[in-house]
Parts: sequence; C-alpha cells; structure tokens
Amino acid sequence: MKSKIHEFQNQKNNVMSKKQFSILAVFVALFALATTISSCEKDEGKKPNISFKVASGYTSGDVSIASTDSVLIGIVASKSEGEDVLKTLNISASVNGGTATTVANGQITIPTAMEDNFAGEYTFHPAATTGNTIKYTFTVTNRDGITNAVSLTVTTN
Repeated sequence: MKSKIHEFQNQKNNVMSKKQFSILAVFVALFALATTISSCEKDEGKKPNISFKVASGYTSGDVSIASTDSVLIGIVASKSEGEDVLKTLNISASVNGGTATTVANGQITIPTAMEDNFAGEYTFHPAATTGNTIKYTFTVTNRDGITNAVSLTVTTN
C-alpha cells in the first residue's frame, strides 16, 4: 500500500513539474516574441541635411525686394545616414501667414544620381502686392519619410 501511495505522490509531483515546465515555456516564448518585435521597430533615424546655397546672386535669408524683382534661391541637401537616401523636395509658399501651398512644379522627385547629395536652384517672381510677405519653405524627405526644412521670407515693397 505504501508503494502505491508513494507512486501516486511521484506521479502527482511529475504532473506539477510538467505544468510548471509548460508555464515556463510560455513565458520564454513570450519573451522571445517581444524581443523580436522590439528589434523590428523602425529606426528613428537622423534628419537629412538641408541648407541654402550661400553665394553671390543667391538669396539665403529674409529679404525685401520690389514687387517686380525676382529672387534666386539655391538649395543644398544631403543624406545624413548611409542608406537613407533623399527622395523628394517640396517647395511651398505662404502669403501673409496664410496656409502654405506647394508652388507650381514644387513637388520634386530627386533623381537617383542625386539621392546622396542634391543641389537645385529656383527663381521666384513674387509679383505680389506691395507689403506682402511670402514665406518659402523647402522640405527634403529621405527614404524613411524623415523630413527637414529651411525657409525664408520675401517681403515686397
């Protein structure tokens, strides 16, 4: 009789061990899954570089001009991380603090040959009413969708 009781207790202990093992296995699996998911998250990444071209004839800061004049603006942009090439440049304008809208031909797909280092120049003829301010914003986007922008304001006299 004692051996049957002893055998029953051993079976009971084995059942408890199997349950404990199953619970442990579930926790290990959940930990592995959580680790895999967190390692697949998108990298925050760095913003691409963008600046105004600073050279004779280019406007690289806020300026006041006659309403009949034009401005030449040069943009220089580059990737900031190895694989995060440049994809688009958007040029928008806002008049007197209004809503910014993309200017004509202002959504530019950056050519493959210039995805690492992009340079462009744009001439604007504000032809605005005297006293208007036009804020031009140049926004570059890399392959991860990370953006960076520069802007300047042109005031017409």
